[in-house]
Amino acid sequence: MLERLGGLSPKTRWAILIAACAVFFFAWFVRVPLTEIDETRFTESSREMIESGNWVIPYCNYEPRYRKPIGFYWVQAAAMKTFGNNEVAARLPSAVSATALVLMMYGFLLGKLAGEAESKKRAGGAAFLASLALVVCPLVAVYARAAVTDHVLTLFITGALLSILNADLATDRKSIRRWYMLAGISAGLAFLTKGPQGLVIPGAVWFLYHASRRNLMNAAKSVPWASTIGLFVLVAAPWYVATYVVDGPAFLRWFFLRENVARYSSTMEGHGSNNPLRVFITPLMSILLMFPVSAYVLNELARPFGGATDAKTDTLARMRRFAIVWLVVVVGIFSISKTQLPQYVMSIIGACGVLFAINLLGRFSIENNRARWGETAIISIVGLGYGFLLLKVLQRGDATVKLPAMPFPQPITTIVLISGIVLALAVAVGAIVLGSMRKQSVAWTISVWSLFMAVFVLGVLPIWVRSAYMPSVRVGEYLRTLPKGVTVVSNTKKNSESLYYYAERRVESARQSDPKTLGKLRAMLQKTGKLAVVTDDHGAEGLKSLGRVAELRRFGKIVVVGVSK
Repeated sequence: MLERLGGLSPKTRWAILIAACAVFFFAWFVRVPLTEIDETRFTESSREMIESGNWVIPYCNYEPRYRKPIGFYWVQAAAMKTFGNNEVAARLPSAVSATALVLMMYGFLLGKLAGEAESKKRAGGAAFLASLALVVCPLVAVYARAAVTDHVLTLFITGALLSILNADLATDRKSIRRWYMLAGISAGLAFLTKGPQGLVIPGAVWFLYHASRRNLMNAAKSVPWASTIGLFVLVAAPWYVATYVVDGPAFLRWFFLRENVARYSSTMEGHGSNNPLRVFITPLMSILLMFPVSAYVLNELARPFGGATDAKTDTLARMRRFAIVWLVVVVGIFSISKTQLPQYVMSIIGACGVLFAINLLGRFSIENNRARWGETAIISIVGLGYGFLLLKVLQRGDATVKLPAMPFPQPITTIVLISGIVLALAVAVGAIVLGSMRKQSVAWTISVWSLFMAVFVLGVLPIWVRSAYMPSVRVGEYLRTLPKGVTVVSNTKKNSESLYYYAERRVESARQSDPKTLGKLRAMLQKTGKLAVVTDDHGAEGLKSLGRVAELRRFGKIVVVGVSK
């Protein structure tokens, strides 16, 4: 298989990769609203940045937002200013970054494997298949379609780490210097995008990799520290300094102490746990979200070089060691953190691509073609798990598949879900049937999983998202038409932050569960004389104690009422 893939012309391989990225990252067949809470917060902050012209301090719902640095907002705001204030433009930076990441991995692997395999076609095939498989990993494909910072951050961290690895593999001082300088620039961009992890992850991987090779002192002597650090500071520092000049220490204090130290040492916004068993959650999520590549990465960790000792070369051994350290550092850091989210481990994408490519070279270079039971078990369990997940969605028959705002008629929705179930089960059955034949198992798993992910990201996800968030879009668009002098309040059981973006105006929050809500609303009414409150029938009844209540517009269970003295 690798020989056939490597036999394709270079232009054909690049074109296939770009086409795959276009389908999985860029294609939108229906309008898919922004999800809460991160997509809405980032996109609204970028919209307000364009509206106000303030490109230094981000604002969300017209209040300073100190949670993240400016890097992603600049990129997202530029996309929205160019392509319009819409969901596709807001998600464009993630799609472009994911595409750049895949193409960068392919270029790196192609260059490094070509001189290490007994056949250039086999090396080209391994680089191509490893990069193509990354496209269909849920961690890559799903977040490439989300208006969040993680893919932009991952691109910069991966660029820094691949530059460090290239420096280690380089043989002349000029190349080493150039690669380290590029690593400094990439780390600076990562620091500007998400903060300390843009420096901590590349720094920890560099240190532990060379410590494991017992050449730390020699490696340190080869680093052009002055130029590398200088470039890092030149890229990362000016905006942080600007925040202090414009807004004092508020951002620096909140971001570094709360968003980094506190987030790592305690659970925030319900993400994570204080349970010591949480250390197992991140590794398990990494396996699920990097599937199917994760199955072969685990095989590579258990059987170096795909079980073929004759495939080992010094360059491949160093690449393998570096990728393992990279994997351990990222998973280790976020396993210990008390606040945990699936996308925190996104920086392992590059490490998984390297290990999978090395595994492919060894796997396809030996006569012993039998797979290990562990690999077959992982593939079948994950396939069954995803199939069971979609089956439960189909069986629920609740708002997920029945709201009037659905993009497809009910029969088509059912067909999409059943197609996903069938494909997920086909992965599991194929792994069991072909488990004794390693080459055929790889081909079956990646090809069928690619079809499953196409159904998932183009069909299942739009169904979920539209059914959950389209009502917020309709409410927000209505609120946009109200006079500017009317105070808009969200008075629901759970605050809908997507209203911030779709209303394009400030939305006050007054949750029904808060015992101080009526007092807060009464104070607002005394100040402004009229409120437009987004609530439900139960909430509307409770508002009658404030004054006259009139229904303005109804959206299913959601009602917008006018409250006046």
